[in-house]
Amino acid sequence: MTDEIWDAAAACFDEKQLSAITLNIALTNFFNRINRTTRQQAGQAW
Repeated sequence: MTDEIWDAAAACFDEKQLSAITLNIALTNFFNRINRTTRQQAGQAW
């Protein structure tokens, strides 16, 4: 992420909200990588 993108997001969200957004992106990325590694398709058991 570039500083320009971060500055634009910071203009719309406070620090707590930015932290939550960053955590959600990281968690989604984590599960995508686990699903890819174990060859599990997301949403199969839903």
